[in-house]
Amino acid sequence: MKEAIEVFNPKIIVAIGSYANDRVKELKKKNLISEGIDCKLLPHPSPRALNNQNWVEKANQWYIDNDILKYFQH
Repeated sequence: MKEAIEVFNPKIIVAIGSYANDRVKELKKKNLISEGIDCKLLPHPSPRALNNQNWVEKANQWYIDNDILKYFQH
């Protein structure tokens, strides 16, 4: 993951699920990636998670609420 982050040099990382979010936090804690990279947690779409109905709609609203869509539009 560290190498991919170095190659892409992102301003923001959207971590899909707690596992990915924890890995980013760990890299920051060890000073392996910049503290300046913002990391946002998007809940994972796992069908095993309770109350995980309509994930696509919830994710779309999450993108709006977290002002992420601007990164996908030019």
